[in-house]
Amino acid sequence: MKRLCALLLVALFFVLVGCSNVKEGDITDFTAWLDSEGFTPSISQRDMIEKMGGYTYNGHPFDASCGIFYDSLYGGGYTVYGEEIGFTNDYRVSEDRKTADYTNLFYTKVPLGGLTLPLGIEFADTFQDVLLKMGITEKLPSEFGSDEGTDAEMTLYKNERYTLVFRNLYLSKDLNQVDIPYELVFTEKYTFTDERKGETNVTRTIKLTFEPNEKVLHEFSVTIQENYKLK
Repeated sequence: MKRLCALLLVALFFVLVGCSNVKEGDITDFTAWLDSEGFTPSISQRDMIEKMGGYTYNGHPFDASCGIFYDSLYGGGYTVYGEEIGFTNDYRVSEDRKTADYTNLFYTKVPLGGLTLPLGIEFADTFQDVLLKMGITEKLPSEFGSDEGTDAEMTLYKNERYTLVFRNLYLSKDLNQVDIPYELVFTEKYTFTDERKGETNVTRTIKLTFEPNEKVLHEFSVTIQENYKLK
C-alpha cells in the first residue's frame, strides 16, 4: 500500500509540473549570475574564504575562518562543513601526475544576507515556482520520460555548452532510501585559458534540491571544477 501511494504521488507530481520549453536566454541567466557572483575559474582559496565571510545568516556574519586545512599525497584544501552552510576549496593531482582538478564548492540550506539566488529564486519557492521562474510552463506527461541509459534523469535543455536536467531520485534503482528526491541541475562546460595553468576544462554547476512533500527548495549549491594538464 505504501509503495502504491508513493507511485501515485510521483504520477501526480509529474502531472502538475512544467515541461521543457526552456529557452537559451533563461539558461544563460544562470551563467550571468555565476559571473556576477564571482563563481568563476581560478577563484583562489583566499578569495573563496573572503567571499563566504561576506554572507550573513540571521544577521550574523558567516564564520568562514572556522574550517579545516587538509593535505594529502595528491593535494589538499580547506573546508567548512556546516549543517546549513558550507564550502570547500580543493586541489587534486591525478595518480600519474599528468592532470589536476581544482574545485570550489558552496552550499546553503538557508537564505543568506548578501546572496541573491538566480532568477529571483527564494527558499520559500516550491518546485513549480522555480520552474515558472525559469520559463517552464508546459505540462510534463504523467509518465516520467527518462533519458536513454538512465532511470532517474530527464534532460529539459541541452546544447554544446549548457544542460538542464531534472532528477527524480524516487525512480533510481541505485538508491534504497531517498530523503530529498527532486533535483534541478544546471551544468555549463567550456574551455578557459589561464595564464598559469594554460588551457583548462571548466565545469560550473548549479544544483537545486526540493523536499518530497511540499516540494519547497531544500538546498542551493554551486560547484566550479577545473581540469587541466600539468606542465
